[in-house]
Amino acid sequence: MSDNPLPNTSPISIGEVRRLAAALCDDTISPDDFLALQHAIKQSPESRAAYLEIRRVHAGLLWRSRRSRRVDDVDVTTAAPHRVGASKPAGGFERPSPPPRVYWAHSVGVAIGALACALLLAFGVSHWRSARDTPGVAAESVAKIVNGSEGCRLFIGGVSAELHQPIELRPDEEVCLLSGSIYVRFSSGVQSAVLAPAVFTPRSPLSVDMAEGRLTADVGELGHGFTVDTLEVQVVDLGTVFGVSASSDRGTEVVVFDGEVDIKPPKRRDGPPVPFTAKRVHTGEGVEIDRFSGVAPLASFVSADYVLPDEHFTQQIKRSGRVIASVSDNLIRDEEASYFYEIVASGMCEDAVAYADRGYHQWNGVDAAGMPQYLRGADFVRGFSNLKGMSSFEMYVSVKQPCTLYVLFDDRVPTPAWLAEGFVNTGDKIGLDEGPHVDERNRVLRRKFPGLGPGKSIDQTFTIWKKDVTSPGVVTCGANAANGGYKQMYGVAAAPLPESGA
Repeated sequence: MSDNPLPNTSPISIGEVRRLAAALCDDTISPDDFLALQHAIKQSPESRAAYLEIRRVHAGLLWRSRRSRRVDDVDVTTAAPHRVGASKPAGGFERPSPPPRVYWAHSVGVAIGALACALLLAFGVSHWRSARDTPGVAAESVAKIVNGSEGCRLFIGGVSAELHQPIELRPDEEVCLLSGSIYVRFSSGVQSAVLAPAVFTPRSPLSVDMAEGRLTADVGELGHGFTVDTLEVQVVDLGTVFGVSASSDRGTEVVVFDGEVDIKPPKRRDGPPVPFTAKRVHTGEGVEIDRFSGVAPLASFVSADYVLPDEHFTQQIKRSGRVIASVSDNLIRDEEASYFYEIVASGMCEDAVAYADRGYHQWNGVDAAGMPQYLRGADFVRGFSNLKGMSSFEMYVSVKQPCTLYVLFDDRVPTPAWLAEGFVNTGDKIGLDEGPHVDERNRVLRRKFPGLGPGKSIDQTFTIWKKDVTSPGVVTCGANAANGGYKQMYGVAAAPLPESGA
């Protein structure tokens, strides 16, 4: 059946591809038009790109329509007032708890993404195989899928692929990841991890198009200039570890873990221009880009939504049990202030990095016994050490389930009223290993490497305060001290309350 010619093999214009794609999204396409669309996408990368563009726009419009119709249905007494910085993919992974419209929108994006993969599978198999099997046709590979998580489902050029051994990727070969996660190494040396659901296309050893999904890149010394293109933005590396999340219903999110990137308007040949100018994003900063409203600072994100790539990337990503939904504050963010709060799900442990803007400061037990057992494996927030002297500061921690919220407070700072009145002093301590001290230009002011493990190289001690939160909601934490005490900023962690009767 697959070798029979289609009834109508006449080429159609890109405009006609868009029209037929829109009809398919609306479920009004005729059988003949469906076959014509299949043939066009099989024969032309431009037609395939036009189809993917239409289904992304369609998902966005549906989401906006659904949002306006459903907003009155949301119970504002239970909905979390602070949006999670990054949505979670489908496929068995736990979802965050914003209003239902976000769930619905993400489901639409996933469903349409799966449809795109199914179409490519339906009419791309013979074309892809012939190109790979014909001598002299295949180009040199630009990347390699080294391995993947358990249960990942993968299609390359429409063909189901099994990761029994590394798979070479050639220029412009589209990869559709339906579930799981994969480790991709570019021939430039760039290492990347991709989380499903995802559709991406390597273009060269230094560039990739990301239509859907979440990618983390560790660029290294040889990958300077590595570029990720999405519908909303072009991200250009300047020596970085960074993450990009492309979503048909939520735009693009960019976070920088180390180094800096330039974000630029996308190089698109059609559609309205994205309303923003190029800017540089630095370590600890994150932005969201929407094709209609431009760039906005990212208040918080969940680090588990981005997986740092390495040679041993084989584990299934753990997504369950998260307590902290989102974090925000009362600061006014603009293009000059894009720092994000990093929510480290189940990440509290010895040598955990304490602050988003201090790469060497680490939490540790004060002695060889280690940190208290109740903190181990808790969610915690990487905030900003630089906020330690801001007397009018407030932090809003949104939790998604009953929990104990912990505040780790510097013993050198006077206890503020909000902490003494709203929390209980446990009497337990945790240590901070500050490591080397550097200035804003990364000049080393103190040469001291962090110790490994509990009780090693402890510079400061913090008292652990706690508050039981019996239902989902928002907890407000105040400033370090009313007098602007600034020794070190406090930390925040959360662990689930034991179930009733436990």
